[in-house]
Amino acid sequence: MLLAGRSSAAHATIAADLRWAGFDVIAVADGPELRDYLRVVLASCGRTTMPDVFVTDADLPGWKGLEALRALGAFGLRIPTVAVIELGDVPAFAAASRLGAARIVENPTQPREIVDAVVSLWHGSRNLPGAS
Repeated sequence: MLLAGRSSAAHATIAADLRWAGFDVIAVADGPELRDYLRVVLASCGRTTMPDVFVTDADLPGWKGLEALRALGAFGLRIPTVAVIELGDVPAFAAASRLGAARIVENPTQPREIVDAVVSLWHGSRNLPGAS
């Protein structure tokens, strides 16, 4: 699974909790790192595994998480996504919904809420945590 969020103690806690829940986590700390990772995955033509679940901060510095969702959609890729938006950010909520986010979590939140959203999303589509 791919976790894109601002580098922080909460980001590290979410990554650790997801690993504890059985997920292999690729964590990126900002928009440019996310964009670079997705470029490698898309350029690999299937040689690099696409993440099974994507968690993104909608407002990453450097390249917005919602831009990543838009770019994935342009390639016809639909990765189950949890979008984290700021409380009351109606335009971000609408954009995340329109771009296909399966779950939307509003900040401020506890890391456990994001982990629970991922686990719920995963169980709804796969049954058990997997290798990506």
